[in-house]
Amino acid sequence: LEVNIEGDYVVDEAKQLILETLNMIKEYDCYRILIDVRNAEIKLSNWEMYSTSLEFSEAAMAADLLLLKTKRAIVVTEDSKSAEYVETIFVKRGHRVKLFQDVDEAKKWLLQ
Repeated sequence: LEVNIEGDYVVDEAKQLILETLNMIKEYDCYRILIDVRNAEIKLSNWEMYSTSLEFSEAAMAADLLLLKTKRAIVVTEDSKSAEYVETIFVKRGHRVKLFQDVDEAKKWLLQ
């Protein structure tokens, strides 16, 4: 699955992305997701990022999806200020998430 996010990315869009992603995982039985945010302006506070990770976990459990089976590669720009924080909070919540600056490297990791 590939997701491209462009423009202002706010908490409501993050919540919507969670729901759409979980629906696509179930519908297509696809647990490898590439999320490209290089053309997005992330406008979430640290708390919103943290609470979004909790919501993803809770929604996945409610949908009977195993987080350990889901693998997400997020492609960011070099100057993404909150990138490492995002990766850390998701990993600490049991998500298999890794950040990349190169799409090909992200795809390679997803296929491992």
